[in-house]
Order: sequence, then structure tokens, then C-alpha cells
Amino acid sequence: MTAMAPWWSTIKPTNLAPTMPEQRDEQDAGDGDWLNKLWADEDLAPAEPEKPEQAEPEDSAELPDDEAEVKTRKWFTPQAGYWPTPKLPSLPKAALSDGTKRLLYNVGAAGTGWAFGLVPTIGGWISACGRDYSISAALVLGGGICLGVAAFWDRRTRHWYRPLAWVARIPLAAAVTALALYAPASQL
Repeated sequence: MTAMAPWWSTIKPTNLAPTMPEQRDEQDAGDGDWLNKLWADEDLAPAEPEKPEQAEPEDSAELPDDEAEVKTRKWFTPQAGYWPTPKLPSLPKAALSDGTKRLLYNVGAAGTGWAFGLVPTIGGWISACGRDYSISAALVLGGGICLGVAAFWDRRTRHWYRPLAWVARIPLAAAVTALALYAPASQL
């Protein structure tokens, strides 16, 4: 074997772990502080402020080494107020139940579909299919329109901003209303 290079045999530091700012302050306050050596003359040395004593949590001794190390890593803990939250004024609570709100939401969408002529149009398709083919075909057509609108349109628009989601509900509410009113042999 070859002999080791002379630079390899020099004394190396044993503690290579990164230190926390609190640990660095404690290390810098020792006798080997370069600033203390620089200001060896007492009249030139600035007055040192007193450091408040920081008490360690009592439960850190009970934790295993991994958990105690994670607890001391302050940069991983979320800070209060990191994500801003909007401060909105609180609205008065409505005296309507959730079911009543859903009913008004859907009835309003169906009424808007009626006003725009969507309900009579879909109802005309269902009535024509019932006259030309059969009652079963008309019910299949009306149910297919309702399921198609629900699956391909309404399901994807429910999470939108509330007024836009209500506008997107109009086709489904109109199709359900048309099926209920214009289906052959309907009793409504």
C-alpha cells in the first residue's frame, strides 16, 4: 500500500452537521470569539446586550432522537399568516333550509329555461317522438336528454362560481321540466 498524502493526515473537524442559528450564537459567545479578541481593550468594546434565556420544551427529552430533531427544525413548520385569508363581512344567516335553497335554485333555472324557450323546444321533441314512434321511445329520448346533459354538462360545471353554475344548470332543469310536462301520457 502507498503512504497517505500529508494533507490527508491533518486534523479534520469532527462535527460536520449544519448548525442552527441559535447554536451558532452559543458557539460565537465562547472565549474563541474573534470579535472578543479584536476588542480586547475594554474601553473600545461595545456593551453587549443581555440575551433572554430560552427555555427548552420539557417534552423534548421524552421524544426519540428523530422526533426531537424534527421538532427543532423551525423552517419546516408552517407559520401563522403565511397564506393570506380574505376578510369578508359576514352575511346574515338565511332562514331557509338547504332543501328549500336547492328547490329555489332549480326552479329558478327551470323558469329561466322556460323564458328562453328551451323547455318548449325540448318538450316539442319529446311530443313529436311520442306521436311518431311510441310512448317508450319518447320516454327514452327525454331520459337520454336528461342523463346526457347531467353527465356531460352539469357534472362538470357544479364547482364553478355560484352564479355561473346556476346559469349552467338551466339546460338540465329545462330538460327535466320538459320531460315531466311534455312526455306522452304524463299526468302533470
